Amino acid sequence: MSHNRSVMLVGFGSVEFKEFAKADVNVQVWIQAMQRGDRFVAEGVETYPHFSTVRCEHTAPLRPDVPNGLMIDLYKEAFPAFRRHFHRIAFARKNRLKSWGHVDCLFHIAANFFFDLLKRHKIETVIFSNFPHEGSLIILYHLAKALGIETILAMQSNFPSQLWIVRDIRDFGHFQTTNGNGQPLELPTAPETPFYMNRGGKLKKSFVSYAYISLESLKLAAKLLTLYFVIRPHALERNLNRFFHAIEKANGGHPNPTAEENVSLDESFVYFPLHLQPELTTDTWGYEYGDQLLALEALSRNLPAGMKIYVKENPMQTTFMREESFFRRLKAIPNAFYVSSEISSFELIRRCSFLATISGTAGWEACLLGKGVVVFGVTWYTKIDGVFEWSDPDCIKKAINHRLDAAKLAATFYEVSRALYPGTVDRDYESIVPDYNVQQEAHRAVSSLVSVLNDGRSGSVQ
Repeated sequence: MSHNRSVMLVGFGSVEFKEFAKADVNVQVWIQAMQRGDRFVAEGVETYPHFSTVRCEHTAPLRPDVPNGLMIDLYKEAFPAFRRHFHRIAFARKNRLKSWGHVDCLFHIAANFFFDLLKRHKIETVIFSNFPHEGSLIILYHLAKALGIETILAMQSNFPSQLWIVRDIRDFGHFQTTNGNGQPLELPTAPETPFYMNRGGKLKKSFVSYAYISLESLKLAAKLLTLYFVIRPHALERNLNRFFHAIEKANGGHPNPTAEENVSLDESFVYFPLHLQPELTTDTWGYEYGDQLLALEALSRNLPAGMKIYVKENPMQTTFMREESFFRRLKAIPNAFYVSSEISSFELIRRCSFLATISGTAGWEACLLGKGVVVFGVTWYTKIDGVFEWSDPDCIKKAINHRLDAAKLAATFYEVSRALYPGTVDRDYESIVPDYNVQQEAHRAVSSLVSVLNDGRSGSVQ
């Protein structure tokens, strides 16, 4: 059935592409996420590298068949997220964005490029290997929605060899647009620190950070001595940005230690662990609350009198996205306190009245520890017992009054975990998969995605 639909793949490697080909999927366009050294060529498929695509480096002639008002509506819908996503790319490349006009032009260049691809190849389904959270891909997602083109989005879960798959970002956690594999998981007995937060101790972190600074210093010195910047005018600026970025990374987790305040855990407080930014969990799943301070301000206005907000920094955060204005705005929230990074997150969860988050893993940890959780964005555990969406006007009261009901927690996790699908499509998660085999995991993941492609479900969220 799937081979009849014209498909665009976004973000898969060659191993996964070959699995789609074996499944007879009619792939017309492929935005590649190739592994280093991979030189695979897909005959008859229009392909583009992932990095040049997300940086808006491809241009198509202006299409005359764009419906009136489409690009204006697309700009209103997608630009706020694109602005956040493109700054993520600029951050990763250690570049600066010089004007809002530049970002606007890139938006429309990418929108026209994607419109051309979708129309020329009569694309009926766009399959993403992850939720769009880099550069221009969020434009593609919203453009496909506006044109009535099916979207299928995968997301690697923290459960080994298990995927979340939805057809709409806002369906994440509700799972109304997909069937799931129907095989429930066993409820974990206690929360564990996610593997991606285990980056070694302070000594290892210091060694890696200062080695990075030394390397960037040498590269900068070499270009100054050889006058390379005369040949490449932007090279000096780029290397200076990389050097300062290296210094930022060395201070990760403490972007402003002087802003930290002493607090008592015996007082009534809500715990708000800050997300790393830029990152998927806020920049895509947060929607307007990708601005975390907007969530904190809303929370502050609605808390019971006397309740405080303890805000803890993400241990991987740098000074990027934590500029001076961030702390000025945070300081203006009278009942919010930026607490020491030395306080255990698990201890804050155990002692808080409830936890508030955009979509963070800390919310799931709080569920397992019997605490109420308020979520501002979309997340997989939305329907777990004890979790309340910010759209619910009584969410704070419900979160404060929530008490652990082990049977309800197990029952709701049982139902949510049935929405999972087998497979691993993100190789960063291979460390949690026993006896990881890339070919086997790619086969399982693509089989799951093809089953969704063929299931005939709607992409609308009720």
